[in-house]
Amino acid sequence: MFYSARDTKSALLPAFTFVQHMHGNRPGAILKPSSTHIQQARSMNKWCLRHGLWLLVWACCLQACRPVPQKVPRPGTDECLVQALDFEYLKISASIGYQDYAHRYSSAYVNFRIKKDNLIWFSVLVPWGIEILRGVITPAGITLLNHMQHTYYVHDYATLRALYPGPWDYALIQALLLGELARISPTHEVIKRNYQHIVVQQQRDAWTLTHLIDPSLQKVEKLIATAIQGSLVASYEQFKARQEGGLLFRRATLDWYCHTDPTQPAMTVTLKNMKVQWPKKPLHFPCSIPEKYEKKQTILDF
Repeated sequence: MFYSARDTKSALLPAFTFVQHMHGNRPGAILKPSSTHIQQARSMNKWCLRHGLWLLVWACCLQACRPVPQKVPRPGTDECLVQALDFEYLKISASIGYQDYAHRYSSAYVNFRIKKDNLIWFSVLVPWGIEILRGVITPAGITLLNHMQHTYYVHDYATLRALYPGPWDYALIQALLLGELARISPTHEVIKRNYQHIVVQQQRDAWTLTHLIDPSLQKVEKLIATAIQGSLVASYEQFKARQEGGLLFRRATLDWYCHTDPTQPAMTVTLKNMKVQWPKKPLHFPCSIPEKYEKKQTILDF
């Protein structure tokens, strides 16, 4: 607190009374401060103001320069690497394109309903609105109905991995659909980190999964899974912010390569024009198998 001239006189009166008493003057007599004493008090006041401000600035600088504790990601987790979508139920619609090794191409529309970490329901429709495929993916396996041929297919992931080489499980399929870090193993290793990319590797059996992550978006741009049996490459682009929070791609491409020809994809699936909804109520996942449908052993039997 700084004083005006009037306050300075009042503040100095006790000190001058003490000085007068020490010089033998009459006790209780008050010595009136001189103009010199007032000038000295004002000078002291200015000095305190000037140096007090410097001390305040210096203290603020010290506080600002103190290191802020940073959250260190726990080993084996994807914290601070990929921003996962926060949801319980999710609806996705998109255009889907399919091309096989003979370059035969077909397109359709697909609808997904997801209960996070539990179930993925999907329906494929031709452009004029007739459903041709319906399926359910769960942590136990996959069920697929073909309405065109009145057949169906049911397999667990061990059989699926034997028929179509890949590190397939529910966690990988959900991560591929959402463009997130696949949690197929309890640990992962960050092998490269710079302002452009973070490269994360995971190992599952004979398969090595490499994720290329954009650190500014905190989203997976590419996933490459390789093994002797073959490889698969998923690429994501055209990320868009959602009102509900987070980013989601608008276009994704999955290439699956067989070991017999590692240079030419045996299958390519493309999703584009993604539209997403966050339902507030639980979704339904109808997928009953009609009695007249015949069971097949592999998807290629369709």
